[in-house]
Amino acid sequence: MSNPPSHPSNVPGDNVAKANAVVPPGTQNNKERRAKSLPISIRLAQNYDELKSAYALVYTQYLKQGYQKPSSKGVRFLPHFGLPTSYTLIAEINGNIVGTLTIVSDGLLGLPMEKEYPEAVTALRVQERRMAEISCLATRRGRDLPVILQLMYAIYEFSFVQLGMTDLCVAVTTEHQPFYRKVLRFEAISDPTPYSSCNDIPAIAMKLDLTRAREKFNLAHNISRMVGRFFLYKAQSLKPNLALPAPEHLAARHRFAEDYVEWPELDTDVRKKVESAYRQVYTNKAT
Repeated sequence: MSNPPSHPSNVPGDNVAKANAVVPPGTQNNKERRAKSLPISIRLAQNYDELKSAYALVYTQYLKQGYQKPSSKGVRFLPHFGLPTSYTLIAEINGNIVGTLTIVSDGLLGLPMEKEYPEAVTALRVQERRMAEISCLATRRGRDLPVILQLMYAIYEFSFVQLGMTDLCVAVTTEHQPFYRKVLRFEAISDPTPYSSCNDIPAIAMKLDLTRAREKFNLAHNISRMVGRFFLYKAQSLKPNLALPAPEHLAARHRFAEDYVEWPELDTDVRKKVESAYRQVYTNKAT
């Protein structure tokens, strides 16, 4: 789920949401004041240690929320995340990772949510939409709205501008569905379904049409509130941090996948697809 702060493959964790509490016009809540004072930096994870810190944070939060079973590896890392077409964003304050979010492009393994919502994903493919799934949103401080909003804006910018995606998909718990619908303007594309990779917690598939996202958001929110400034973050300042991964960054992801994907549980075909994806990327980078 997405998981705003976690998705069932990506289910949003407790961290994310009751953020749809609306602030009366002309007032400012503690989160808004904190957002102005914290220097939050958003960028793509680049090396093995950053990936480990990000997915250890996801594991810790998912474990707390009951989405994750205990694991000796101490990270939550899906096979889809091991592909070179998946990307890990991290939010930092003073050099410390305080939030993370993974984007999985529709590709060799499909989308993580496809196992539970095959009809919803197929319907988008039939329309020839270019899709990506948000997964494993987690923040170190529970329901950290400033971090969540900046991660979500970075995902919008990276997916729409950098990757050319038309739709963002996400699987969210029924508890956090109002946040995605009211605040982030996602729409439901499925009924609630037990999400197997998150201990069968009920979750719903949602999607956001990126081609209309800015318009929908600006119409829905008062610009005087923090969520109303969602699309006002400076895209130019994000661009250097959201460049497509260099070969050495892809190699770090490949090594991490080798160490943390539960390969014995995957069939031979899936493993071959992952290895093929990296060979193709390395070949393209060399030419």
